[in-house]
Amino acid sequence: MIYKEYKYEELVNSRCFEKNFEIYNEFMKIHINEFLEATPHKGYTELLEKLKGKEYFIVTTNVDNKFIESGYDKDRIFEIHGNLTKTQCKCGIQEEVLFDICDLCRRKRRANVVLFDDRDFNWKYWHEQSAKYKEFIRYNSIKD
Repeated sequence: MIYKEYKYEELVNSRCFEKNFEIYNEFMKIHINEFLEATPHKGYTELLEKLKGKEYFIVTTNVDNKFIESGYDKDRIFEIHGNLTKTQCKCGIQEEVLFDICDLCRRKRRANVVLFDDRDFNWKYWHEQSAKYKEFIRYNSIKD
């Protein structure tokens, strides 16, 4: 595991993705799988139970998809740092966790999460969630 020679900030960085793709990919595959295989803790279900029958919108920095896995409405979540279950390349965003090289554009593919010093984050999914959140705020502010 050669990535252990690097600091976290060096690995989860757009420069590492571009210049040391093999190291970036090794680190991300291991850690993304750890995130995605983890079971959501009971706090997710307890909060969801309290929200039943209420208007809600989750704004989170979590990238692990656990709110959706726990039964929250995906249209009521804004993941401001992205989501590990989506990957991106120059073609756009895919709904599956795939790494290495894109079959369409033949470029490197990565998780659709914001990296340190990120210049290539694909904002499409972010903007979709942001628009839903803004609509929720607008609708609920005129209700009062």
